[in-house]
Amino acid sequence: MNPIERIVRQIGHLSLHKWMAVLGLALGAWATALNLLYVNEYLLLLGPVLIMASVFALRQRSSTVPAADSFSSLNVRGAMLAQAAVWLLLGIMVLLAHSHAVERPLAFFVVAAVVVVLLALRAFEAPSRAGTAAYLLQLLVFSLVLSASVFYLTSGLPGSDAWGHQLLIDAIGQRSHLPPTSEYFGYRFYPLMHMAVAMAQKVLAVSSKTALFLAVSVPLTLSTLAVYAFARRYLSHSAARLVPLLLVASSYFMQWGTQVIPTSMGLAIFVVLMMLLTRTDRWTTADFTLWLLLIAALVACHEVSVFIFFSAVAFMLAFHMLLRHVPFGFATASSTRVQKTALFISVMLVVTYWSTVPYAVDGTPFFDVVLTTLRNSIQGQAGFLARTEVVLTAGEWMQALLTVGGFAAFYGLVAVGFFVWLRPEHRTPRKLALADTVIALTAIALVFPLFGLRNILPHRWFAFIWVLAALPASQGLLALWERVPHGRLKTAGVAACVGILAFFMVTAPIANTDSPVYARSFTQRMCFYDSELQAASWAVNHASAPLAADLQFGIRILRDHSGAVDVSTNVMDEDALLSRSYVWRSTTLEQPVQSQSGVMFAPGPGHVLRLESAQAVVYADGTCEVFVPARELPEGNSSDAA
Repeated sequence: MNPIERIVRQIGHLSLHKWMAVLGLALGAWATALNLLYVNEYLLLLGPVLIMASVFALRQRSSTVPAADSFSSLNVRGAMLAQAAVWLLLGIMVLLAHSHAVERPLAFFVVAAVVVVLLALRAFEAPSRAGTAAYLLQLLVFSLVLSASVFYLTSGLPGSDAWGHQLLIDAIGQRSHLPPTSEYFGYRFYPLMHMAVAMAQKVLAVSSKTALFLAVSVPLTLSTLAVYAFARRYLSHSAARLVPLLLVASSYFMQWGTQVIPTSMGLAIFVVLMMLLTRTDRWTTADFTLWLLLIAALVACHEVSVFIFFSAVAFMLAFHMLLRHVPFGFATASSTRVQKTALFISVMLVVTYWSTVPYAVDGTPFFDVVLTTLRNSIQGQAGFLARTEVVLTAGEWMQALLTVGGFAAFYGLVAVGFFVWLRPEHRTPRKLALADTVIALTAIALVFPLFGLRNILPHRWFAFIWVLAALPASQGLLALWERVPHGRLKTAGVAACVGILAFFMVTAPIANTDSPVYARSFTQRMCFYDSELQAASWAVNHASAPLAADLQFGIRILRDHSGAVDVSTNVMDEDALLSRSYVWRSTTLEQPVQSQSGVMFAPGPGHVLRLESAQAVVYADGTCEVFVPARELPEGNSSDAA
């Protein structure tokens, strides 16, 4: 028998998980080869990671992951020491965050990674209700410390969209009802989050900023309890404990816990809905009532969240129905009555609401806006590898790879977990349907941008995807750990794998726009200093000429927060700035900002030097300067620091 015949015969005897591993190899090789045409940090890492996961699956001769918990890395004494160490480190994290008013130090992120390592080790304690309760409590506190460390870093709001939503929250709080139809188009017809925050502000007698954190960010953290309950239907005790840990330490979950907008509330509702959807195939009246309330709440909260949930249920239902006709070596797929009911109700509510409620100022419904935007995107943007290629230096490319290191590692664990679930001893209809849903949603988020379509907001999809993907990621992590032969080496492997993953997740720019550890030269800072807010107030009240600033600061701070009427964001045209009062931020010396139309712009030191030669500085405090044309110098209003 020649070598080719031997290979063909071996391929013919491959089982389902082996065939899928071969497919994974081919897909990983294709993604890697695309870098010859279009270099992208995601393609550079995701392709090789998928190849390594596929090779790992092909080399497995038997299942390496037990169906039930069969090993523990901590005895009772070790568990108590780990629990005490976590509380101590959480206190250190709070002190580190509180003692730095501008940026969180590197030590904060290192301590956060160590906390994740200790919690991962605690996941393998002997099962007990008290132990699980204590573990989940520490997990919740850790998540809140991470969120609050960014949210309360300054008196402003982290992120961009939160400033716009804050306007509607303030309007509802002042009037005690929704504003007139002519105001806040778009936001006004999806007001659930804004109403909840306004009510929390009145009932608890707190600031609107604190009310935003208590009404949205805290419930998002608490939703991880539903994630744990959701995971217990699929996984063993230890694996289920790892699921909420992987989620709260992920960059996308942290992003929406700190940049608090309707997406944050939509994500929390999504978690509870998915848990309820898979809890049972037979609903009581209470289950059905809760489901209706949550669906209605999601529809009234956020459009993108509704669409992602609708897509997830549709894919899950489709795969369950497919399993009835394709034999995979296990019993007939479970009932899909719950999913069908959920899909029908979701479609009716979404189509009805989106088709009747106006979204644009001219009264166009949201459904029409979506279809029009999709048509324009396909006609004007669609094309294979049609997105503009990012040009970075060699050093910047290394930093760009670090920004997606946690992302790629997470998906590597997900791939390993999928291959484990495909084995006969782990294969169940529920697991395969969940895997299908994650793959389909990930394909939308990754493939659509590959073809130039930008309007699906892929960075928001990943937050919802990872709620589901954390389950196979936990399974994949167990598979890797079980390959380590000795107990001490296993513990060291836990520490290394989880610690590195957590560090790159916590420091990823998507979750750490306030104090980036790396990639500063191409990451825009989205957490505004108190001194910058004070400079904006001074410029609005004292500058006589119209204002100019970078896009985010000009629109969100000068216009939305400070009430400026005429603000230009065309900072790339230095000649256009000479006729305006320009609010310059020192952050542009090392980080880029956005100019008009969202174009990223790195001004650098030369930008301000050229302006200083043509304009006068009337305000300066070290982080901001306000330039005005010489003829517009206000009499008697020079800066305290100028």
